[in-house]
Amino acid sequence: MNRLLAEAEQRRLQGKPLLDLTHSSFHRAGIRCSDQLLADALQDYVRRREYRPDSHGDVDARRAICRFYAEDALDLPIERIFITASTSESYSVLFSALAGPGAKVLLPSPTYPLFEQLVEFGGLRPVYYHLLPERGWQPDPEEIEQALQRTPAALVLISPNNPTGAVLSEEVLRRLSRAAAEADVPVISDEVFSHFLRGAPNSGNAPRIARFAQEAGARICTLNGLSKICAAPDLKVAWFGCSGPWRESDLERLELVNDTYLNASGPSQHTVAALLGDHATRRKIVQQVENLRNVLDRWAERVNRDPAVPLLVHPTRGGIHFVVESACRRTGEWAELPADRGGASGFTNSPPLGAGSSAGRFDDEEAALELLRETGVLVHPGYFYGMEDQIRTYWVGTLIALGTAGTQALGLVEAFSREVLQ
Repeated sequence: MNRLLAEAEQRRLQGKPLLDLTHSSFHRAGIRCSDQLLADALQDYVRRREYRPDSHGDVDARRAICRFYAEDALDLPIERIFITASTSESYSVLFSALAGPGAKVLLPSPTYPLFEQLVEFGGLRPVYYHLLPERGWQPDPEEIEQALQRTPAALVLISPNNPTGAVLSEEVLRRLSRAAAEADVPVISDEVFSHFLRGAPNSGNAPRIARFAQEAGARICTLNGLSKICAAPDLKVAWFGCSGPWRESDLERLELVNDTYLNASGPSQHTVAALLGDHATRRKIVQQVENLRNVLDRWAERVNRDPAVPLLVHPTRGGIHFVVESACRRTGEWAELPADRGGASGFTNSPPLGAGSSAGRFDDEEAALELLRETGVLVHPGYFYGMEDQIRTYWVGTLIALGTAGTQALGLVEAFSREVLQ
């Protein structure tokens, strides 16, 4: 356990106030699927209870997933859908089936640390392409195209990205699908946060690279699950679907690996049709997240206009996290970063504080520790996500946590910045 989490645990044990801006638990924030619908689905399972193992997953659940994608005019064949117990397991199945030991997997940087761990647990090598702040955290397609020529086992795209919140544009997705097809490299497209865009539920979803699979001749794996879109992480149901010209040998390998574990439970899979078919609740979940974004927006509007507050809150187009940048008042400069376009996470970028490290500045962890000790507010340091900078420090927080920590935590961050970051 690192120093920051150890300090937070001590506060819990000592009964001291702790406002956790790092958690992403929909349930803690009061966001959940319909209890009655879930109970009805489980009771129906009990009445029909029969264990029917299927290497692809329950057929009724897969039909519901097909209908889910058809809502967005995306044709995903039922025989190419594989149900797993989590998105993490989906990654593990894909890495096991598509790559051998020591193979390279292209990952975005910054990124959620879990992906690097999953790659390394699979005996593979993570290779990073960069998300560029000067481009609104879009990647440089040319960098990825060059990396694809070095024959990695897979290209991972996460849109909206975690933690930068960038949403890949259709232009970038089309170009990358062509490059992946030419290099014969499969694309793993993580769409867990694709429904949470600014203006939702009326704004539509993030662009999907699977739309360009046939056009480009690319092999695409699309990942999602009940955890976010149905606010049901406890059910442990996720899936991936394969679009484009997949080789039968690849599909058979995926089937074999998934059949080896069969981790998704029968009762949970039986709920998929009911939960995905509950459009009203899915719409309500998206609206609840949007309401939390509005809480952040109101705070951001005030903070960004106040010259006495060395913070710049970035607008987010979507996702479940937020981004704040701190003004480098000690150098008399603003460290400028373009507004992100949405996504799963964000970061607070704080300046040198003139104390802490031997270099005369706080690093990510020291700054987060000082915030925690002074205010009781917990944020993640940016280095957790690969965001490291010689001038700036980064913190990561979530919109979902505003459902519990609320404006009190934002106010304490603001007060801390006035008193300590000046």
